[in-house]
Amino acid sequence: SACALSSASRRSTAASITEGIDDPWLRAQALGDWVFESIDKSPAASVPSAGTYRLYLDFLHDGVVRTAEFTATASTDAPAAAAPDSSTTTPTSASHDDSDGHHSNGAGR
Repeated sequence: SACALSSASRRSTAASITEGIDDPWLRAQALGDWVFESIDKSPAASVPSAGTYRLYLDFLHDGVVRTAEFTATASTDAPAAAAPDSSTTTPTSASHDDSDGHHSNGAGR
């Protein structure tokens, strides 16, 4: 993982990524692109206390915002992974309003 690299190794990696790029902005952009491509992008959620929570994951696919719904149960014991709700395993399209980060279809939320 990129975070596990030593300081010298990070410098060496950065030098190889930016080799031949003189413009500081383009160097920074190349490094940013490398970080984006190299990090593990796994969704994660945390909750304030034990209980059952409904999670809604919005993602863009073929120009359409889709929503995947999950139910997760949190306990005071070891952490548990969220499992897809069997009633909604197929993502559904939803009207999306970016003004407040919530759906505008009002479906039980």
